[in-house]
Amino acid sequence: MSGTPRRTAVAGILIFLLATAACLLGYLALAARGPWFGGSPALHWDAGDFKVTRGTARLEGDGLVLLAPDATGVVVLSFNTSFRSRAYPVIAWDAANVPEGVELGLLWNTDYKPSRMFTHPLAIEAGHIAPADLAGDRDWIGTVGGLALAMRGSFAEPVLVRGVTAKSMTPGEMLSDRVLEWFTFEPWNGASINSVTGGANAQELPLPALLAAIVLVAALAYGALARWAPAVVGTFRPAVVAAVFLAAWFVLDARWQWNLMRQVGVTYAQ
Repeated sequence: MSGTPRRTAVAGILIFLLATAACLLGYLALAARGPWFGGSPALHWDAGDFKVTRGTARLEGDGLVLLAPDATGVVVLSFNTSFRSRAYPVIAWDAANVPEGVELGLLWNTDYKPSRMFTHPLAIEAGHIAPADLAGDRDWIGTVGGLALAMRGSFAEPVLVRGVTAKSMTPGEMLSDRVLEWFTFEPWNGASINSVTGGANAQELPLPALLAAIVLVAALAYGALARWAPAVVGTFRPAVVAAVFLAAWFVLDARWQWNLMRQVGVTYAQ
């Protein structure tokens, strides 16, 4: 391989890696609220920490199963806490089989007004509870002494609540959450013969969208360097842009193969 093609190949790899780093850092700079270094670790409570004050529930191996609301159509589960609200702007419930028709609310009390109970509405995404962003809530101040989940409405199937996490939204924590979402096992369903979405049902940053942004940034950067700094990357070669696209495709395919391997294990067990 001559010097120029070799230099072009190396430049293409470096541009792809730098575009990946730039896109990830850009996302974290926009989305993260906690400090880049240090910060409070995430706090987690399991289903065994919950107390059901209204409605009917049963504690099982997977979590707390909400079976039915009370006579007024309400289910409430609560637990005691003690943490600074400013350090944890997001509360994320780990729940499944949440029907679209019910109303959800996060309840809490603090030492700011200990005699008052505050509430924040929660959204439902694909059968799960969307994380509650409380950074802009004027009542999310002081030390939080207790949290609760309130559910109003009827549901035919039991709702599973595995736990809840108070998140500090540091860049490291957010990057870890995104990776976990991307590589969450996606079992086969009726649509799997056509496509696999890729990871968790609800994702803040889908991996295909991130890779598309990386390919775009890398292609633009390569085109600009080939135009104004050909001594660095050589003349413009469409094959380099194609290689960047194929690299992104390979990442998606590797994730699909990993999911397929896990599905083979599940199918074998069945």
